[in-house]
Amino acid sequence: MLNGGLIPKMNHSCEPDCGVRLNAGGAHDLIARQPIPAGQEITFDYAMRNCSVDHFAAPCRCDSPRCRDRITGWKDLPAERKADYHGLVAPYLTDIDNQPSTEQPGQVALIE
Repeated sequence: MLNGGLIPKMNHSCEPDCGVRLNAGGAHDLIARQPIPAGQEITFDYAMRNCSVDHFAAPCRCDSPRCRDRITGWKDLPAERKADYHGLVAPYLTDIDNQPSTEQPGQVALIE
């Protein structure tokens, strides 16, 4: 059995003390966003790795002052929260944000 690393075993927080950064092997390393005191739980925001999060039916229980009340993905984060995480998210998420939109506001996409 392969070990998926520590990230799948970590809890979510809407105000995490860690972020993620892609390493040379293509996996995510945990990077501290601030000093973490001994004995404090290490957390990251699941939105730092997932564009959308649809499988958490229960409300968020992180109890942080910035709690969003539910665990969401990157696409649901406000711009200021995304800016707070600059450089500490999966690169594909910022790549999605940087793609030019092909639709104009109010325009409906044609599906053939």
